[in-house]
Amino acid sequence: MLPYRAVLGWGLGTLPMAIYFNSFNILALRYFTDFVGLTAAAAGFLIGISKLYDAFSDPVMGMISDRTRSRFGRRRPYVLAGGVLCGFSLFFLFSAPEGMNDSQAFWYAAAGVILYATSYTIYNIPYMAMPAEITTDSGQRSSMMSWRVICIGIGGLVAGTVGPKIVECQPGCSVMAA
Repeated sequence: MLPYRAVLGWGLGTLPMAIYFNSFNILALRYFTDFVGLTAAAAGFLIGISKLYDAFSDPVMGMISDRTRSRFGRRRPYVLAGGVLCGFSLFFLFSAPEGMNDSQAFWYAAAGVILYATSYTIYNIPYMAMPAEITTDSGQRSSMMSWRVICIGIGGLVAGTVGPKIVECQPGCSVMAA
């Protein structure tokens, strides 16, 4: 039997990723069009490309983490590295320099979107493989997933309410005001 704090602790690992994931999904398209200056078609194209990229990068990350051997386990190094990279990528993505021409804006956003997708994959794929290695009991895995779902809901609420408010407070930025 897993201790309650282990089950809850694993579930809480989803909270920052839910905020990260939902912040991107809620803010990216409007940020790219209203602040970075991309057309809606270009912004949608980049977001679509990131989803296609996931279709290839996710299985590759799974193979990499499956084959990893370290004293910290095969998943933890990626969860740690992915978490740090997620923080950097969110900052990079939503800190586009002003005054870029159309081509620079497109390639900056493209780099940000791929960095976002890569860092999320590095964290999430090994993280989601952990329950099967933590316990063989399906009831305990279900409990772990239940806490994960609760944290996803909380993360969605935080990203959906706090994210746009933070953007509105930025001087000179009317991304979410319209």
